[in-house]
Amino acid sequence: MTYSAFMTLQKAIPFLLIPLFARFFTKEEMGFYTLYQVLYSILIPIVTLSLDSALSVVFFKLDKERFAIYLTNILLFAFVLFLSFITLSLIFGNWLAQLLNFPFFWLLLVVIAVLPQFLINILLALYRNQQQPFKYGSLACSASLVTISISLIFVFIGNMSWQGMILGLLFGNSVVALFCIFQLWRNGFIILKK
Repeated sequence: MTYSAFMTLQKAIPFLLIPLFARFFTKEEMGFYTLYQVLYSILIPIVTLSLDSALSVVFFKLDKERFAIYLTNILLFAFVLFLSFITLSLIFGNWLAQLLNFPFFWLLLVVIAVLPQFLINILLALYRNQQQPFKYGSLACSASLVTISISLIFVFIGNMSWQGMILGLLFGNSVVALFCIFQLWRNGFIILKK
């Protein structure tokens, strides 16, 4: 029940702001932002192969040291996948941008934004598996608040429209992802051996 409440709150924060942004964005700008969100939602499981979901199965089967090695390998593999998709985006991005009528630069940012979200999802999965609902909720809601806050700054202070929303998502999730990496390392879940 606690996880459901936190997930609802996490999703409600950006959802409640949609009318505010819809009031300030033109239909075309809302269309670009919506297309970005759709592409982002499609790419997360494709680029990461939903490796964060595999952690839930393995978490209960391995001791902490072996799990840490497994998690470290997943992170390295995800980084290789990420670089591969960046490369594919650079090769085929202009074609896809023309097909979708979406600017190439912002299409590339869709792919780049997947890695920070993946790192956040990893720590969220760990908190869920460790049955730490308040850490889970704190991280999930903090990630939403940070991304929305940065988006609001870009949109209303920087006059950036839908681009500000995308940059807010990217920068906000990147900040939270750095925290997640630090937490994983501090708690012994990232092992770097020679």
